Amino acid sequence: MELNIVGADGPMEPVRRPERVSRGGASSSAAGPTSRADMRREQARVAQLRGKDGPKVTRRTIFPVDMLRESEGVSQKAQKRQGRQSHETVFTAVKVNELNAHRYLQVGLTNLGVEKLTSIQHRSFETVLAEDNVVIHSQTGSGKTLAFLVPSVERLLRTQMFKEGKVNRASGTLLLIMAPTRELCLQIAQVADELTKRMPYLVVTALPGGEDRARQKARLRKGCAIVVGTPGRVRDHMRTTACWDISKCQSVVFDESDRLLDMGFAPQLGEIIASVHQRSERGMGMSHVLATATYQGKVARFFSSFADRAVVVTATKAEAKAAATKADGEPEVTGEDDEIMQQSK
Repeated sequence: MELNIVGADGPMEPVRRPERVSRGGASSSAAGPTSRADMRREQARVAQLRGKDGPKVTRRTIFPVDMLRESEGVSQKAQKRQGRQSHETVFTAVKVNELNAHRYLQVGLTNLGVEKLTSIQHRSFETVLAEDNVVIHSQTGSGKTLAFLVPSVERLLRTQMFKEGKVNRASGTLLLIMAPTRELCLQIAQVADELTKRMPYLVVTALPGGEDRARQKARLRKGCAIVVGTPGRVRDHMRTTACWDISKCQSVVFDESDRLLDMGFAPQLGEIIASVHQRSERGMGMSHVLATATYQGKVARFFSSFADRAVVVTATKAEAKAAATKADGEPEVTGEDDEIMQQSK
């Protein structure tokens, strides 16, 4: 085949295009109308070989948007299932300034962007203040961090030592919070620091794994009222940091306690709680709080190992019934409804 190309200086010499050769050796022009059929057959043969000997290319790999749509569909189904199981109304009508808490805590909540309390935050506030052993059982994303943090700090502010103005950095650690991961540990410490920003006598520090022990030890020596740590690192300091004063510790909190146990931290947690009971003036009479998204038998058994009696706070009646069936023993229902239960050992 010849191509006539016209350039800027007029017609150029004809250029002959090389003719394609079909599988039989004849040129494609000679093959006539059957060349397209041969090409389709060849493509089908190659596709069949790839299907047997190589990776199969599907539309999903070519168009990732299909995978995105499918994942969104799965996510929506999971959310619907979770909604059917929980039926939790996240926010209540209770505003921050209506909470019976110290005004500095109200300012801290406002600085954190909190306007109204969630259901679990509202229902756990008075319970954590009144009871020594509390389980906060609510779904993920319901605000459990502030649900235990706000009443735990408020409980400190209502102690006699605070009323007499005897709290300073030399008082040592008053609130110990355990978290399963380094990221969650730092997140809780950041929230606690913002919450207590107007209380300079409540110094917050984090003891996550992967950080220099000497620097952590120096902070503990100076005195930190609120300590947030991971089990392994807290146990190490319990064993080796003699300058860490926990003699006046008032409360111990286990955040994401179900994850703590799933990750195999039960031995470390047992050693930590035994050491705190031994070294603290309050002993086993101190406050213990567990925050968990799933209240299963192992969480109840772990809590009963150091607490004779626990109050389970839930955000919904469905969660209250689930906690009652999963807990060891038969919990006694107290209060106006069945959303706050007492469990006897």
